This record gives sequence, C-alpha cells and structure tokens, in this order.
Amino acid sequence: MVLPLPLDYLKEEERLRKVKAAEEIAKTTLAKEISGPIITRTANPSDFNLTGNTFEFSLGGTGKDTLVDKTLDNDTAIAIYGFTNLSTSPTITRLVIKSGAETIADINFEDVYGHDTPEILLDKPIVFSPKSRMIIEAINTAGSSTTEKLVIKAVVAEKAGKTVAKPY
Repeated sequence: MVLPLPLDYLKEEERLRKVKAAEEIAKTTLAKEISGPIITRTANPSDFNLTGNTFEFSLGGTGKDTLVDKTLDNDTAIAIYGFTNLSTSPTITRLVIKSGAETIADINFEDVYGHDTPEILLDKPIVFSPKSRMIIEAINTAGSSTTEKLVIKAVVAEKAGKTVAKPY
C-alpha cells in the first residue's frame, strides 16, 4: 500500500524528487511495452475521461462514486503521485484506487483537511501500465449531488506524437 504524505510535511526538494520518480517509473513502464521515442507530460483532465478543462468530478451524494473508470491505450502509461482538493467545501473523505478488481490504495483523504494545503503526495507513485484498467472511487459525505474539484497529480508517458510532438 502507498502512504499519503501531506504536502506541508515535505521540503520542496523532496516534492520535486517524488515528481521526477513518477516520471521515470511511467517512462520505464511504457518502454517495456512499445518501441520508439517516448515522451512524458503532466496529466490533464481528459486523461481521466473528463470533458472539460478542469478536474471537476460529479458526486451523486450516495456515499461512493466512481470518478474514473478507464482502460489505458496500448501506448500509454500513467503514474499517479498525489491529489489536491481545491473545493471550498470538500466532501471526499476517502479515495480507493484500483487496477481492475484489485485495490491498490485506500487513502484516508479526510486527514489532509487539517493541514495548510489540502494536498497529498504519495510515498511511491501508483503506476498503470498500458492496457490496464484504472479505477478511482471516492467515498464522500456530500449527501446530495455536487461537484468536487479534485486534481489528480500524475505523469503520462506515451508514444511521442500522440499528444505532444517529440522535442528536437
């Protein structure tokens, strides 16, 4: 299991090291699956099946909602290294991250709300290999339908040219 670390517990150099480690792990994972040039980039909302330009997820108020259920392409790997809740009245208390039916992480997100910044970094990134199924569920106290601004901090490794051209 991974451990969530509140951001205000980390020094800047440790935060940068965790981001760099996630990038390298995603790139190495993808390199085992495809040949040719690979690029890495910061994940954007469309990588998690969102249609807008922000990380806003709809919560049904049922207590448990599936935020992401996506099977990755055969030329893409994703390494999740943290989460930030930007909602003014956050309701997510736990995040459950699965690969298919297997639970990879069960994160008590409620602990982070007592810190200066509602942001956590994981002690090690959660990596989804090409063709794997990524599921992120939220346990919440919304009570009724609402939206939550939950930024998924992740690095995407993909075949060069798929989204971003190979740098020269």
